[in-house]
This record gives sequence, structure tokens and C-alpha cells, in this order.
Amino acid sequence: MDWEETKERARKVMAALEAMYPREYTENARGFMDVNEWKIAIECLCDNISEAPKPLTREVFDELRTVADSMGISARYLEILKVEEGTSKPV
Repeated sequence: MDWEETKERARKVMAALEAMYPREYTENARGFMDVNEWKIAIECLCDNISEAPKPLTREVFDELRTVADSMGISARYLEILKVEEGTSKPV
């Protein structure tokens, strides 16, 4: 996946997460995205979402994992996330 596609997929993940969680879980990461610090944004997003009481949907998690892998982000950021079992609509 090229860098532009990775950024577009990261934007979609962010939009999905902003719809799922209160602003306090996403606003720091959004700030990093706004200044083109994409890797830091995804790492920050994972850290913040790990503290949320509501788990990620499997579809959002899978897309987040794809983005993180494409950016070379350590798997430890994904391992801390809670993921619900079952399905919901894709990102």
C-alpha cells in the first residue's frame, strides 16, 4: 500500500473512531494528523482508545491494524486494545 492510500485509510479509521468515542479519546491524535505526524497520531490513538470502556469493533480494529502495519508501528500498540467479537458495518 502506498503512503497516500495509507493516509486515506487512517483518515477513515479516525472518522469511525470519532463516531464511536467521546472527543477526549481522539482529539490528541487528530491534532497530530492535522500536522502530518501520522505515525505519532496512530500510536497516540491506540494509547487513548485502550483506556476507553467500549471495545473496538472487529472491522475497525482490522483496518487500524492494516494502517499500523503499513506505517511500521509496533504491534504493542495494537495488543493493548479491547476488541469486541462479532460484526458491525465496515469502515
